[in-house]
Amino acid sequence: MIELIDEFQHEPAHDNPLWWENYHFNGYDPENRIGISLYTAIKPILNTKEDIIIIHMNPPIIYQCRYPLRVDDALTAGNLKMEPLILLEKWKIHIADIFEVYENGISAGSPIDVSVDLFFEAATSPYGFTTRRGKRYEQTGMMYGEINLADESILFNGKGMRDHSWELRNIPSWGEWYWLMGRLASDETVSFICTMNEHSHCDGWYDHKGIEKIQHVEMNPIFSSGKLEKCQARIMTDSYTCKILIQPLSSVSVTLGEEQKKFQGIESLVSLNNGEGYGFFWYGP
Repeated sequence: MIELIDEFQHEPAHDNPLWWENYHFNGYDPENRIGISLYTAIKPILNTKEDIIIIHMNPPIIYQCRYPLRVDDALTAGNLKMEPLILLEKWKIHIADIFEVYENGISAGSPIDVSVDLFFEAATSPYGFTTRRGKRYEQTGMMYGEINLADESILFNGKGMRDHSWELRNIPSWGEWYWLMGRLASDETVSFICTMNEHSHCDGWYDHKGIEKIQHVEMNPIFSSGKLEKCQARIMTDSYTCKILIQPLSSVSVTLGEEQKKFQGIESLVSLNNGEGYGFFWYGP
């Protein structure tokens, strides 16, 4: 059961430096064809906070920065500010800084002034669950507000999702992994993280006339020259099985985990089932 107090930071369960508390928001505006993903990782054992914001447009732009952690106001330390206006219902998000333009998935070394003022307004109650890594809850909603890129102002409005987790994240140990958060046109929703190694495992849920825990996921990715062209996911709950075709629209490579082995993860804005829905897809290594 998720309570209002869960919106705030949690005390680490132990002193493992891989214990992180993560706040993530994403949304896609179909009219402007822009997706945005905003992520804050609070790492109390390491006394650091890391922010990553990716705006999927043509070309995509990214902001990534680490700061010393101020425990009393971790969500507002640094340039990315996340503020709960109504607990479990509405958040305000702001950043104004220099982003980098990405070409072909990597930094082009071209800076651009960006400011983002967005609101996330929940459409559903949070769905909370426990995994082997820790605890988390996720929620669907609408994301709206304004994005300013140099001299261009964009009014953003689209469906979104958020998650909040406090858990161990030893990502290099996952091997081959995939993470999808998606909204379909029918308002069905999917969210899962799965690993495809000698100990394959999946945590997630599917909302088809009600939320059900995902029992198993089969992934069939197709790569060309090292880039993901598409991926067919077969998702099974206790009472429902479906297939989702995942096709990247925009992808960027992000270096993750300075405190563990550095590795490259890919974030993609994706089309689901040939445009019936959209989502965000992460995978590695």
